[in-house]
Amino acid sequence: MGVIVYVLAQVLFYQGLKIVPSTHAGIILLLEPVSAAILASIFLGEAITLGLIVGGILILIANAIVILQSEKK
Repeated sequence: MGVIVYVLAQVLFYQGLKIVPSTHAGIILLLEPVSAAILASIFLGEAITLGLIVGGILILIANAIVILQSEKK
């Protein structure tokens, strides 16, 4: 079952790259750990630790910097 989900995710990702520029896909891909932590907390009851919060904030700040710099160009 896990293999099917993995293959489906990869196929959808590469299909999306045909539509979305790779730079935008890279920025979106950086949000994966943050969304995974949030979803794990909601659906699996995983604890959100201070390190997880700090890491998530750093990822969001990095995304904001990349987005703002790309808008200036």
